[in-house]
Amino acid sequence: MKRDLLRLLPFLLAVVAFAAFALARNDPSPPPPELALCVGAGSGVGDRVRLGDLRGEVVVLDFWASWCRPCYRGVPVLNDVDAAPGVRVYGVNVEALAPRDLGAAHAALGARFPSLDDRERLFQAAFQVASLPTLVVLDQDGDVALHHVGVMDAEPLRRALAELGVQTTP
Repeated sequence: MKRDLLRLLPFLLAVVAFAAFALARNDPSPPPPELALCVGAGSGVGDRVRLGDLRGEVVVLDFWASWCRPCYRGVPVLNDVDAAPGVRVYGVNVEALAPRDLGAAHAALGARFPSLDDRERLFQAAFQVASLPTLVVLDQDGDVALHHVGVMDAEPLRRALAELGVQTTP
């Protein structure tokens, strides 16, 4: 009996390791609804944006920095998405910039949507952002529906939003 258990031990350990890996990669827990940042650039400068207040809407968070050249490429698509009903788009600037510098960087980005100031890295930690650009889409319940690293192409983003009931125009 002991010998049989020893033979099964590697298999059992592999199953436990696989389950732990799968749980870690698919953490279904949404970010805390009280998580909030201030608008640092664009419309509503100084307003506090709290995730819990955005429930019921699809939220697109575009993590960017002024030095990240690929971050600029996705902005035209996000400007179009921001105009669609039922969706909110926010840039999330990850640099510790002075307010005037953040405003200038936001203007250079060409974004028509507001940018949140994440100098404390609160949203970066909550959404496990490790590289730029990163795009995070939250569904109407505040759960992560899409987490994309790199420049997001228009069609995959539109399809993902359509699955959440948001229609965008090409």
